[in-house]
Amino acid sequence: MWAMIVPAIPVLAVAFEISPGTAAQIVTASGLGRFVGLPIAGAVLDRLGARWALIAGPALACIAALLAAVVPWFVTILALVFLIGVAESVWVLAREMAGIDMARPDQRVIVIGDAARAGKSKEAIASAFDAALLGRGAEANL
Repeated sequence: MWAMIVPAIPVLAVAFEISPGTAAQIVTASGLGRFVGLPIAGAVLDRLGARWALIAGPALACIAALLAAVVPWFVTILALVFLIGVAESVWVLAREMAGIDMARPDQRVIVIGDAARAGKSKEAIASAFDAALLGRGAEANL
């Protein structure tokens, strides 16, 4: 979401006749939705289970995105992007829980550790790529 929306902020500002700072609040709305969505995701997972949460999260995001494509008011788009953030939290947490549930109970710690290492590996690769691209040492990115 972040990589796609940031270049569109000037376009949103012109299209809705608002300041670029106001248009940039779309990033805030998404992040706030993700933050607020975590406890909601926990409740959804407890009540519906991972399978239904894996369906409900993307379904809510799709409905909100389709509505955002047709509404003419920026404030409404902010609210819909907030809902997309909530839906993303539901989906991400359900995905992680489903992955953990697929492992045997004695293997779950290993699965969680592998997922954390995969995330750190991705960060290390991105840092090295950034260092090579910008011509500075990787330690500058730490």
